[in-house]
This record gives sequence, C-alpha cells and structure tokens, in this order.
Amino acid sequence: MDALAENGSRLFCSAAHAVGTASFEMQTCGDFSNRYWIGVTTTLAVITFAIFAIWHVAFSERGAG
Repeated sequence: MDALAENGSRLFCSAAHAVGTASFEMQTCGDFSNRYWIGVTTTLAVITFAIFAIWHVAFSERGAG
C-alpha cells in the first residue's frame, strides 16, 4: 500500500503544481502524513473512476445494440 500511496501522492502533488496552487501544494504535500493519505485517496479515486468508466462503456454498448 505504501507504493500506491507514494504514486498517488506524486500524481496529486504534480497536478496541484500544474494548476499553480503553490500554497496549497506546500500545505498538503509538505507533510508526510498528509502525503500518505492524499496518495491513498487519489489512488483509490483513480481506480474507482476507471472501473466505473469501463462499466459504463461496456453496458452502454450492450444496450445500444
């Protein structure tokens, strides 16, 4: 789970950096405990979104035919 948390926090913090919210990035990404939970939450959100996207495509294709 630590690897997932680290990758998720990198994704979140790089997104915060890209948006340009430097103060928000420093507040949330500077603290290790924040980075861990942000990483876990971001990773789970991405996985959940991917599952729902695949589910939606699979069932909308079946219903259209």
